[in-house]
Amino acid sequence: MMAKAARVGLSVFVRQIVVHDTSDPGPGKGEFDVTFGVLAGPAGAAGESASVRWQGSVSSGKTYDVGPWMGPVAVDMERGWLSVAGGGVEMDALIDDQVRGGLTMLGHERKWGMGSWWRTTNGKHFDLALCVTERETEAACPVWTGDVLDAPGPERPTETEFVAILPEGFDARIPAPVPTDLEVAVMAAEFGLLVPERGF
Repeated sequence: MMAKAARVGLSVFVRQIVVHDTSDPGPGKGEFDVTFGVLAGPAGAAGESASVRWQGSVSSGKTYDVGPWMGPVAVDMERGWLSVAGGGVEMDALIDDQVRGGLTMLGHERKWGMGSWWRTTNGKHFDLALCVTERETEAACPVWTGDVLDAPGPERPTETEFVAILPEGFDARIPAPVPTDLEVAVMAAEFGLLVPERGF
C-alpha cells in the first residue's frame, strides 16, 4: 500500500487590488463585486479550494487595500501547485459587466511563493498583490514595503482557467435582499407614499 504524499496547509492573503479598467463608460466610480479564489493544483486539477467575496467602489488607475484571507488548502509538498485568481462583475443599473483579474500558478519549486509579495500582471481589469503563508495571520506575511515580484502565470488567462479556480456563481452579483413588509412601510412613510396590501 502506497503511503500518502505529505501535504502542507497554505493560505493566501490578498493585500491589494490594482484597478486597470472598471468596465464602466462613465466618469465616476465602478462598483466591483468580485471573488478571489485559490485552488490546490494547477487550473483544471481536482484539489481543495477556497474563496472570498469582496465589494467596493473603484476607479481606473487606483490601488485599493482589500485584505481578505483564503484557505487553508492542502497542497502536495513534493509536486503541489497553488493557483490564485480574481474575477466577478462591475455592477450596473441596466446590465452587469464581467470583469477579470489576475491569475497566477505557484509551484513547489518556488515554495508556492512563501516569503515574498507577488503581484499578478495578466489581469484585464485588475491585478492582485498577495502572499502565501502557512499561518492565517498577518504576522506570518513578509514585511510590506511595497516591493512586489511579478507573479508567474499565463500571458492571457482563459475563461476555462477562471472557471476552474473560482467558485460557481463568481460572475453574478450577490442578489439584493428582498425588503420585509415593515421595511417597505417605513420607506414609504418617509416619502409619503401609500403601499397597497399584498394580494390585491
